[in-house]
Amino acid sequence: MRNLKWSVIVAFGLSLAAQTAGAMTPAENRYARYAATPLPACASGEVLSEVSGWFASREAIYWGTGLSINGFDKVRETGLRPWGANYVPRRFCSARAHMSDGRLRHVNYFVRESIGLFGNTWEVIWCVTGLDRHKTYAPNCEQATAW
Repeated sequence: MRNLKWSVIVAFGLSLAAQTAGAMTPAENRYARYAATPLPACASGEVLSEVSGWFASREAIYWGTGLSINGFDKVRETGLRPWGANYVPRRFCSARAHMSDGRLRHVNYFVRESIGLFGNTWEVIWCVTGLDRHKTYAPNCEQATAW
């Protein structure tokens, strides 16, 4: 009888814990609050300028190639908060980049609320297919997309 009582108590506790774990709290309502301000659109000039600027800087300083992005087309959104409200707000995007060497390359990028110490804005994380030399977003920049 005593073991049955403890079994019931443990089962009730596990049931309660499972229900609590399933409750989602939007990221902007947690302790480290996010503003939930609208993230800029994929085709926003600020976002595309951020991608091309950081790309050119990395290529010139780190790789020494001088390669840059001259423009973008076929810009599209591939996901908005795909994992739900429980995660940092993100907008996933894809575009085709016109490179300074005349080639066309695919770019995956996402805009997220800044998660830095003074994060009150947004930031862009990007990957140019074929130029992810350290395989940070391998394979072929797929880790920079909303799967």
